[in-house]
Amino acid sequence: MEIKFKLFLEKLIYNSDIFSKKDIKVAKKVAKELGEKILKPLNAGSFGKAYETESGKVLKITSDEEEFHIAQKLSRNKNWMKCLINYYNVGELISQDYDYKWYILMDKVLPLTTLEKVTINYYYMDIIQYNKNYWEDINNEKKIKKIRNSDTNVRKMANKLYPYIVKICKELKLHKIKETDFHSENMGWDKNFENLVLFDLGGCIEEIEPSNRKINKIKI
Repeated sequence: MEIKFKLFLEKLIYNSDIFSKKDIKVAKKVAKELGEKILKPLNAGSFGKAYETESGKVLKITSDEEEFHIAQKLSRNKNWMKCLINYYNVGELISQDYDYKWYILMDKVLPLTTLEKVTINYYYMDIIQYNKNYWEDINNEKKIKKIRNSDTNVRKMANKLYPYIVKICKELKLHKIKETDFHSENMGWDKNFENLVLFDLGGCIEEIEPSNRKINKIKI
């Protein structure tokens, strides 16, 4: 019964307005070119659509050029990040009739709990989101003092998450990412629940170094 219900849900997703037949066709073609195979659609946002592959990665098809450039830069990093999502392959889609222009193959994260989401958005989003001074503020005792003056369960969670949040900010600073769309819907845990990971770097402002690196292209 459970298996039939899951299949029913997947059929609903594939036939919904969120993922059109064209979307699925493009995703499958791109995945094949990358040696991957689409397992199922995951989610859709303002700029892109994400799919899980059979290897456990995520293929994102996006119209966000800024996210593409950041992913392209970070994919060249030999020292793999722990708190920013790891990118395996990025490139351009060549088409005359498809709105999404870029593809990104990256790690998949595990979802946050409701309490973790609420805590991040209540305590940390205002401190970090689109704030050029996020590094100074997240380490400023006065800025985070409200963590210690709230409901017991939430306070405990806020204190538990604090070192993970600091690690994310440290990696953002290391890669010269000045601002970021920092909220719980763009975050998750790595596969071992050892690190909190920021997986959507669209909407970021960073110092993109000039690059002569050839852009991978897939005709769809």
